[in-house]
Amino acid sequence: MLCSECATPNPAQARFCLNCGQSLTAGLVCSLCHTLLPVQARFCFHCGHMVVGAAAPAERHCPACGVVVAPGQVQCHHCGIMLIQVSIAPAQPQPAPSISPAPQPTPPPTPSPPSSDHLVTGVGRANSSPPHPLTPSRPLSEMLPSLKKYLPEHLFEPLERRPTERQLTEVGRHLVVLLRTAKTYLPRPVVLNPQPGSQPAGGMVQGSFLFVDVSGFTPLSERLSRFGQDGAERVTSIINSLFFDLVSILLNHGGSLLKFGGDALLGVFEADASGDMSGGALQAAQAALAMQGIMPKFSAIEAAGQTMALRIKCGISSGPFFAAHIGTPQDMAYVTTGFTVNQAERAEGQAEPGEVAITRSTYDLIKDQVEVEQRAEDFYRLLSAAGEMDPAARKGKVVPLDDDPPGDGPEQLTYLVDRLDRLTPYLAADLLPRMVTNRTMCRWLPTTGR
Repeated sequence: MLCSECATPNPAQARFCLNCGQSLTAGLVCSLCHTLLPVQARFCFHCGHMVVGAAAPAERHCPACGVVVAPGQVQCHHCGIMLIQVSIAPAQPQPAPSISPAPQPTPPPTPSPPSSDHLVTGVGRANSSPPHPLTPSRPLSEMLPSLKKYLPEHLFEPLERRPTERQLTEVGRHLVVLLRTAKTYLPRPVVLNPQPGSQPAGGMVQGSFLFVDVSGFTPLSERLSRFGQDGAERVTSIINSLFFDLVSILLNHGGSLLKFGGDALLGVFEADASGDMSGGALQAAQAALAMQGIMPKFSAIEAAGQTMALRIKCGISSGPFFAAHIGTPQDMAYVTTGFTVNQAERAEGQAEPGEVAITRSTYDLIKDQVEVEQRAEDFYRLLSAAGEMDPAARKGKVVPLDDDPPGDGPEQLTYLVDRLDRLTPYLAADLLPRMVTNRTMCRWLPTTGR
């Protein structure tokens, strides 16, 4: 039979339209076996259940457009507004894959943006409002193209029909974890202010760059490659462990991971709001020395009967650089370029394995807090840096945890989809599909370009 509301063909036994939920019956429906009965029936001719006095449920109207909606219908088939309030904050959230997860914030009593704690990626805690102004909730049908990218098939398929409250709750929980995982792959400037592909943005900023290069990886991988798949898996395990430790130190000292390149990584410590770069330069120096401090862990790796070692060289430079969000709506990138960026790599070239080298520009900012020795013109070997990082005094911009999106159920779904729409174009093309099926994966792969 055809639905009188949307003209969708339905099976003959259908009681409600499978597309819009419109009631398709004019008689009584047995409450026990759901057989369609004439309006004058007192007993069900199929199961014998008494239906005398049975009355059709009271008509339910959409609060926005007034159209009659079916019992249990989640979304209005006319205007698209959500008809139920769905709380999608997980009761017991899974551990965040970020380096320093923060406790779950207490949900606010009103739908206004929460003032609860938010995650500061590796640099302590602070309060923050959502990264983007809340927008009115959008119809679920309008978000389906995006949701198809972010959901596994078993979660997406019900959304094309009439999702239940439980199904929408599961969708929300999946999006929360997916968003949390996606942010661990992106630099802090992207997480704080992702740009639409149609609105590239950029400008001159200041900060300190830390370039870290791993030596010894190539001979180690060649040695272990003799063992085929087992050898490859061992190399992956070793390099993941190393880069996890290095990135942890970077984030815990207030830095932001910009990218991996081969067996190297690049991080940045941006100047604070006042433009003072000395704090970031000192944090970079402390982070580099801390990285060297954990390398004995990788100094005696057994490989096919031979003991091998991984070592790192670090280079630090400070000054102005150009940062920009560029690309298309489907493929965005955050790029940093300029003399200061190149100088960090040149400084690394002045260091030997196990050493940290800094440029003159960095030394001039922190010369009263470090010990150095001249290495070459305008380059110094860093011997020590004053003090340890005080966790209570760490600086850095906050990154919202997004574990408890503000607003009611429809607003929460809209918020999560909008955030993912902004952030996922910055991810490597093959990364998002793998994250959708394994939301909590967080592996540091040395060969990725992100």
